[in-house]
Parts: sequence; C-alpha cells; structure tokens
Amino acid sequence: MKFFNRDLSWLTFNYRVLEEARDKSLPIYERIKFLAIFSSNLDEFYKVRISNYKNLISLSRKNQKKLKFSPNEILKKIKKIVIEQQKEFGEIFRNDILTELEKNKIILLNNKSDINDFHKKFIIQFFSLEVLPYIQAVLLDKNNILQFLQDKSIYIVVKLFKKLKKNQKKIKKIFYASIKIPSDNIPRFIKLPKKDNNFYIIFLDDIIKLNLNILFPGFNILEFYSIKLSRDADFSLEEEYKGNLLEKIKKAVAKRKVGLPCRFLYDEKMPEFFLKELKLVFRISDTDLIEGGTYHNFSDLFYFPNPLSPKLELENLKQIRHYELDKFSSIFKAIKKNEYFKNNSI
Repeated sequence: MKFFNRDLSWLTFNYRVLEEARDKSLPIYERIKFLAIFSSNLDEFYKVRISNYKNLISLSRKNQKKLKFSPNEILKKIKKIVIEQQKEFGEIFRNDILTELEKNKIILLNNKSDINDFHKKFIIQFFSLEVLPYIQAVLLDKNNILQFLQDKSIYIVVKLFKKLKKNQKKIKKIFYASIKIPSDNIPRFIKLPKKDNNFYIIFLDDIIKLNLNILFPGFNILEFYSIKLSRDADFSLEEEYKGNLLEKIKKAVAKRKVGLPCRFLYDEKMPEFFLKELKLVFRISDTDLIEGGTYHNFSDLFYFPNPLSPKLELENLKQIRHYELDKFSSIFKAIKKNEYFKNNSI
C-alpha cells in the first residue's frame, strides 16, 4: 500500500488554513488571524520536522537505502511547496487584506510610502524615544565565528560604506551590518496619529529602516533587507529510562534556542552577492535558504491593531447559562450529585 508522506500532507492542511484568509464572507480581522495561524504553524513545522530529514540524510548510503523514501527528495518537495504557499500568502496580504483595510480607512504604511511630514515627525520622535534604547547595530565579519542569529527574531541587514572625504573618489571598503528588530520589547505594528479621518499603522521594521542614518553616522547606506532564521527545536532523549529524565529534558529544551539552522528566510529582491556574503557570515547552507518577501514573522498579525474594534471582527458568542449547574457553586459539587454529559466539540 502506498502512503502519502505525513509532512507533505501537513503542508496541505496548512494550505487550507491559508485558504480561509481568502474567504470574503469572514470579517477582515478574522482573515488576518488565519494568516497569523498559517505563519505560526509553518514556523513550528520547520523547527520540529525538518531536522528529522537532515538526520536521515547524514546516514550512510547503505542505511539510506533501507528507507522507503528519499529524505533529499522530500526536502526538495517541502521547499517547493512552501515557496509557492508563501507567494500566495503575499498575494492575499497585499491584494486582498490591505485593500479591504483601506476601504475601512485603515492604511498600512511602509518605508517606501509617501509619508507626510506630520507622520515623519512622529516616526523620528518615536524611534528616538522608544526604539533606539533597544537597538544594537553590529558590523558583520565572515571571519568572526561569534556572529549569531537568534531563533525566530527578525534582523535588518545593511550594506554600507564610509562617507567619502573631500579628495576621495573611490569607495575603499564595503561593510555589512545587522540590526535585531526589538519586537520582544515593542509591538511589531505601531499606530500612527489619525489624519484626514484615516487610521495609519506602520511596521516597526519600517520605523527602523527610515532611521538607519541615525544608527550609522559617518556611513552611506547602499541597500537593506530583512532576514529571519529558524533553528532546530526538535530533540530526542536517548536511553530515557536511565539517569534523571527531568534533567535530560531541561538540557534538551535549553538547546532549542541555539539549535542548528533549519530555515533562512530572506527577501527575494536581495542580490546574489549580498546573499552569498550572509551565507558566509552566518554559516548557512543552500538547503536552508527560503526566499520570501519584504517582511517576515507574520505570526505577529495576531496583534495587528484594530482601531475600529469590535467592528470588522466576529461577534463573540453569548454565554448560555445552564439552569441545573447554576444551582451549585462548582462543577465538582454538581457531578457529585448527578451525572452530566459534556459536549467538547467546540
């Protein structure tokens, strides 16, 4: 009997989640939640499932022949499906979600938008007071083994050079730098002041991009892109019945944040030479590369602000009281007295 690979099957399940975001019968903020669920699911999939195939690839050819499938082929299929799904995700977000939000006077700005002076002033002030204390720009060096990307964090990588002196005509050296987006400390989506009866929101990423000149005084910025690394979070406990199981679990969980890379997301617009430099700096293999869009970590859409709440959301179901159970101060006292049938289908 021929079986369909469970991880390829799981990707088809997650695609059904993505399809829910297309459903125009749902309120727009419910559709946004489905995009967040899709993204969160995919993060967990890479962190837990991909390492299994990498371990199988490391087996000897003799042992690999005993498998009823090719780990390499499965990884290639996964990569192809994921890239296709991410492109569809981007189309839904740009063409459906943002368009629908604009109809409701909710506008998501970016660093390439025609931002008016009123909002520019707010952005500069917000960056200086709220963002700058959490920012640390790091110059990258491919010969330095200490370059480390944290799991699930978003980084802006920048290509730059020192400003030319008066008599200097040629650029002596190109530098690369990284900036961790501090979304652990600051919301990913920032509400800007309302203007002309419109609500404005901007990515934290773009607030930083618009202020790169403050972070790199004495440098000219050539280009910049966003990246994200997922690390292997799967673990197995060998001889789990020997020794202290709790200690083994603690050690294994502690390693999850520093696991080996399993997915390197980068902007598809990034030039090949830029990507090559990052591969050297962060020790990334070609098998871990996944091209994406301008932004990553769309699980943050769970917290996308709704200035019109509770409009554009599903109405919360009203709680229905149970006459018999209301006679008791706790459910446990009730089931001591009588038996009740509970439906857990919701």
